[in-house]
Amino acid sequence: MQGAAASVLALLDDGADTPQALFVGGCVRNALLDVDVGDVDIATAHEPDKTADILNRAGIKTVPTGIAHGTITALCAGRTFEITSLRADIETFGRHAVVSYTKDWKVDAQRRDFTINTLLADAAGNVYDPLGQGLDDLDARRVVFVGDPARRIAEDYLRILRFFRFYGYYGQGAPDPAAIDACRAAATQVRSLSRERITQEWLKILALSDAEAVLSLVFSCDILTDLPHGAYRPDILKALAGIQETCDRIDCLMRLCVIAGMDSGHIPVLERYMVFSRARTAHIRSLMAACRDLRGLSGKDYRLCAYHYGHDATLQAFLFKIVIQGDKAVDSCADYQALAAHPPDIPVFPLNGRDLAALGVPQGKDVGRILKNIEQWWIENDFNPGRDACLTRAESLVQEGSGIQG
Repeated sequence: MQGAAASVLALLDDGADTPQALFVGGCVRNALLDVDVGDVDIATAHEPDKTADILNRAGIKTVPTGIAHGTITALCAGRTFEITSLRADIETFGRHAVVSYTKDWKVDAQRRDFTINTLLADAAGNVYDPLGQGLDDLDARRVVFVGDPARRIAEDYLRILRFFRFYGYYGQGAPDPAAIDACRAAATQVRSLSRERITQEWLKILALSDAEAVLSLVFSCDILTDLPHGAYRPDILKALAGIQETCDRIDCLMRLCVIAGMDSGHIPVLERYMVFSRARTAHIRSLMAACRDLRGLSGKDYRLCAYHYGHDATLQAFLFKIVIQGDKAVDSCADYQALAAHPPDIPVFPLNGRDLAALGVPQGKDVGRILKNIEQWWIENDFNPGRDACLTRAESLVQEGSGIQG
């Protein structure tokens, strides 16, 4: 990892004989596995005030985003880096902790969640394994808690969901039995977490390629077992996830709709544990409505559904319908990938209220009734009538008084 990240490390090392700052966690883990590196986190032996002072003197802006537990965020060359001082957690309260700073890399590693999260690296690519276990576990694709799983979980119950997410992304073979036992024993504590934190982890789990298998494991451990609808079919979720990935159109909320049994009445159950923005709630409802209303797999069916619900919801409904109809539908709809890559234009109704005003229709309910009449005729004719044809129909309706009485 070079560029801005290496520059920040060099500043914090400040010519010392031993590393004063190292990359940590996900960026190291993913680099070793040769998968995409997202956020870059840094651990440092400096306390937060000194870290900020070193970087600020170099012209790098810092923000005390998590100063209570030793974290600041540095903004360098258009990138952000979370930098956390080495610490020991004296007391833990879920997401919060009373911390004591240290310069001992092993002590800091011992308070982390999983052994594969303890790995460190310098800018030259040298890897450090302070517990002597992280590299072996990463190589074997084992997701193992640091130390006693029950103790790690009790420090923050979100680690239960994080375990399943990490296992789904990094794990191979059977999950660690001790971890599973500890997660099951503390299953009811997941409900004590904030909806925001559950939402964040749950959507990451839904984004996994094998989300269905991971969720089956979650539910088998008695975790949030009332969240799936009675009509939830894991086989549908598995097939949908596969076809979404084939089309490069992953939509975690669509996967959530499958868990909800495509039943909008189940949304309040989802909202017991998750919190959605208005936009997300509207998207969930559009997805369910599009799945309900999409009649078939023809271009006409697609255009009609897209006209009402937009491309995003309609494409997901289209993929869902292919899955529901089975292998024959997949085989007979070989162009669905092209449809995902290049969706057809959504028809635009060519008239509006101003057009009717120009024909002498006064403002009021009659305008809406006439427009609705013409729009329905336009839709029934596969959106083909142009503006002139629609105007002609409008003139006819106005002259005859048709549509005005509804």
